Amino acid sequence: MSELLASISSEDSAIGRGVLDRYQGQRDSNLVRHGRGRYVFDNRFFAFEGEYCCGRKDGPGVFVMKDGTIIEGDFSGGELTGKGRKTWNDESRVVERYDGEFQDGELSGKGILHFRNGAVYKGNFRRNTMEGSGLLVDPNLGTYLGEFHSGRREGMGDQSYENCPDKFRYRGQWAHNQYHGPGELSLDGQIIANCQFSRGVPIQKPTRIKLDKTDYKFQRGQPLEMNLKILDQNGEPVKGMYFMKVELTVWYKKPDIPNRLKSDEEVAELAGRIEAEDSPYYEVVQFPVTSFENATLDASIKSNYVRGVLNDLADSPDDSLNEAATALLNSSANEVDTWPPHPLECVSVDGEGKASFHRFGLPAAQNHGYAPFLLESLVKSKRRHSVTRQVVGESPVVRRRHSLCVQPGMNLLDRSGAKNAEDKGGLATIEQGEKKYLDEDFKKMSAPEIVNVLLAQLGTRAGDYVIKIEDVTSQLFYDWLKLVRMEPCYTKITIHEYRKPRKHRKSDQSRDPTAHLEAAAEDA
Repeated sequence: MSELLASISSEDSAIGRGVLDRYQGQRDSNLVRHGRGRYVFDNRFFAFEGEYCCGRKDGPGVFVMKDGTIIEGDFSGGELTGKGRKTWNDESRVVERYDGEFQDGELSGKGILHFRNGAVYKGNFRRNTMEGSGLLVDPNLGTYLGEFHSGRREGMGDQSYENCPDKFRYRGQWAHNQYHGPGELSLDGQIIANCQFSRGVPIQKPTRIKLDKTDYKFQRGQPLEMNLKILDQNGEPVKGMYFMKVELTVWYKKPDIPNRLKSDEEVAELAGRIEAEDSPYYEVVQFPVTSFENATLDASIKSNYVRGVLNDLADSPDDSLNEAATALLNSSANEVDTWPPHPLECVSVDGEGKASFHRFGLPAAQNHGYAPFLLESLVKSKRRHSVTRQVVGESPVVRRRHSLCVQPGMNLLDRSGAKNAEDKGGLATIEQGEKKYLDEDFKKMSAPEIVNVLLAQLGTRAGDYVIKIEDVTSQLFYDWLKLVRMEPCYTKITIHEYRKPRKHRKSDQSRDPTAHLEAAAEDA
């Protein structure tokens, strides 16, 4: 074979200088090439050595080109037909070697194609291109098993990216080497998208987060729930996305400081501890949020009476009372000093584009040194105590200002003067708003009322808060699917104090306006 290549590479070769001497080999009686021989073409770019029949290549042979390409196999009618091998020795070419079937000199049928980068294709060919079903193993892209058209992945196929750092896998329809049509994308065996694709990206693109309501009002201490949807560019719920995650955080309005108090050392020191960020409403400071089960009571329940009520409710057939009583008993056993509580975990978006945050709560931060609460109380105290007082017996009039010194952890909301449960003789002392509930107060309440009063201690003080829902999906998901991360969603919620329901006594007539008419009819 090296001699055959030399015959067309060397300018001094004697072969090819005349009409007859271009061929060296056997001939028939009419001097037609017949049998084994070697032929150099006029352009000195091609040469063939092998079997001839009636002047045409027919049988085993080797066809070489000046650029180093070598074709070996069985020739018929002058062209390679059947099984053979084609080798490309030109380093600039992508392909390196083909072993398989030929038809009229073209790659056609079943074969194995070796690429110069180490990739290997095993499958069907037609007119020198990959066509039909086949297996492509690429050291950079991974393994593709499926259909090809015009040398590209097109049709149904299964692509595994096992050689990539991220173990993605796609099974579905392809077009022009891209995801196109229904398909399923998974990562490490977990489905992350099962949807319609177009040119490599999902048709439904997650665009925004929408909450199920715009006005949220909750009772203090009660477990909170929020539901949301992920909408696409057309306002429809995004379906088939299983890898997306959202996170809920709570924020409180940054306290306003009057101009005359901005130079106050205490106020300035406390304000310096606050880190705020912008929201659609005003500047906000992050507030701790946790699952309802992680809440703790500010004051432990020391009353045997209250504990007895809760123990009875824990065995109640009423699921809501049963659950609340159990939570209260568990919370009173928790360590009150654990602060901040365990944060709320992010939740996954389901295949219908929905996600829910169940049973989360805003813990009581007023007794744990939450800086915005301390600052609000400090400002309010200084404004309340910065009053002029006339000292009797002094002349001229002396005016004095009084302020409140704040220490971290102080309960600035306790203005009643009462201290803690131990100072009340070991009875349960629960504060709700401005009111203190003692043991004798609980004995006058119904069991549901006791639960509601106690639950209020699990939550933060009443007021307005801001909820921020943020997309925390891995950036890998967006990069792979060529998507853009959604903007956060904000909403306001109002926490209100527990109010004992009023009992309205109504007469029979007020309950049913037609009752007197029915009675008159009976008398008649």
